[in-house]
Amino acid sequence: MPSRTQIVERCLGVKLPSDYAQWLEREGYYNGEYYDVFGYLESFEDIGDYPCVIGATERYRDHPLLNNDDLMIHFDEYLNTLVVLSCRDGGVYNVDFSYRHKIAESFAEWFEKFKEFEKRVSEEDN
Repeated sequence: MPSRTQIVERCLGVKLPSDYAQWLEREGYYNGEYYDVFGYLESFEDIGDYPCVIGATERYRDHPLLNNDDLMIHFDEYLNTLVVLSCRDGGVYNVDFSYRHKIAESFAEWFEKFKEFEKRVSEEDN
């Protein structure tokens, strides 16, 4: 049986950065209280749709500022931007229709900041 990493790599034609691949194997998908991080779980009914990284990525393949080796890992509703992981350099970027801005050097760095942000939002709501 292929691993989650192998399935995502085969479906999207990319080589995943090692930190995202490890996270994918360990967690698969992050469904937080407020925000999601797209991934892959065997229990997903439709890999062509959210929250599967395969469907999310395929949906934005024609975006003018995305590269063929970018993964759509999150949608930032506050900024109304895509959050993509580059399989080329391992960096995480905010992307809209006019700019592409690097926000973290790696998935691991971004995910740690992401969880801290979600924790702050949760504390503010309580």
